[in-house]
Amino acid sequence: MVTKPSKSKAFDLQLAGYSAAALAALAPAAAGAAIVKNAGTCTASGGGAAVCTLTTGFGLSTITLDVNGDGGAGDVFFRVPAGGGNNDMNAAGAGAGNSFVGTAPGFGLANVKEGFLVGAGVATSVGAANPYFFASSVGAFYNNSLVGNLVGGTNLVGFRFTIGGSTHFGFANITLDDVLDTLTVNSWQYESVAGQAIQAVTPAPASLALLASGAAGLAALRRRRRKNDKPELGTDAVPA
Repeated sequence: MVTKPSKSKAFDLQLAGYSAAALAALAPAAAGAAIVKNAGTCTASGGGAAVCTLTTGFGLSTITLDVNGDGGAGDVFFRVPAGGGNNDMNAAGAGAGNSFVGTAPGFGLANVKEGFLVGAGVATSVGAANPYFFASSVGAFYNNSLVGNLVGGTNLVGFRFTIGGSTHFGFANITLDDVLDTLTVNSWQYESVAGQAIQAVTPAPASLALLASGAAGLAALRRRRRKNDKPELGTDAVPA
């Protein structure tokens, strides 16, 4: 005969399942991956610029991203050139070996999409067989079918940079605002193991973390209440 769990037990199991699912979603995509998040600094300078945000309608605005926080001159940057107008930008690597993932047409900065693997498998030159490639400098027009594939809203952009002469791969989550004509760097990640590829993914929403901690807290509260509700011998309990 199969005994069904009590409603209380079933509720506890359900809460445990919610916690496990949320924690699994927050875990790294690959076992053994040494992914570092937002370790460095992001600074902006020039007309119309704010912290990690530049206004594309102002010339000489620059966002400099020191990916790993080594205090150097920056690893990659986004820039509005002198005299640049709305949507007129470029993205480049600072130093030898540092570059962004670009795409055709027009040698533009690539929105690599969810799950794209940024690594040595990306080509190093443009060609019909290479829809994505590393380039030391690429255009960053958006909503422009002639240059790249950036769109208004959230984009994932891949890059590579060097630490002590070794190549590392990473990506940044950026937002392009069509109305305000701004570019904002929201977050970035890189693989601390030299030469190890990294999967570009949108950061997990805070709601997942809240779900995990909330479900675990409710389960603990229910166990505590059940324990406190047990009658003690010598009071209202009747021995068997």
